[in-house]
Amino acid sequence: MTMRTGDGAYIKQLNRSLILQEIMKNGKLSRADLAKRTGINKATISVQVAALLDEELIYEFREEHHVIGRRPI
Repeated sequence: MTMRTGDGAYIKQLNRSLILQEIMKNGKLSRADLAKRTGINKATISVQVAALLDEELIYEFREEHHVIGRRPI
């Protein structure tokens, strides 16, 4: 079996596509949930989400959070 490789721009586009697919399929998701569902690391999720927010393709909000720990975004 051969592994396909791609340049950075291709990988970035692939990650973006995976993130958008998950959001469309599941509705609202936290960044942590996106990382778990897609297998993309959290730093990459944050970069991609920032770009999608800048393009106004997605929006984010903070939900009520009543447990210990960081609030999901």
